[in-house]
Amino acid sequence: MAHWKISACFVLAVGLMQGCYYDVESELYPNLACDSTNVGFAGRIKPLIENQCESCHSGTSPSGGLLLAGHEAISDAALTGSLLDRITLEEGNPLLMPPSGALGACDIEAITQWINDGAPAN
Repeated sequence: MAHWKISACFVLAVGLMQGCYYDVESELYPNLACDSTNVGFAGRIKPLIENQCESCHSGTSPSGGLLLAGHEAISDAALTGSLLDRITLEEGNPLLMPPSGALGACDIEAITQWINDGAPAN
């Protein structure tokens, strides 16, 4: 009887562990097109920065001295290279931002295109 309970618990534990992993959009949906043409600040860049960066990089003492709140600050960081340098580091580098894990390739491509367009306030 006890052997059966141990076996059932083991099977249940293994099944639960198989369901816990970090989903990477590009791996789950490799054919998902990444549209990085006409990247707008208000529609694409600002929401991305708000969700991934602003909690640490805002206020009176932003982390690392890098302020990423509002177009002017984000644009300055983008045009000086500070933003792109930190989000394109190798996985595992402790300076990679955001610390929760690398941005997706499509997000990095969109930010790069926005920077290449001059980081407009569109």
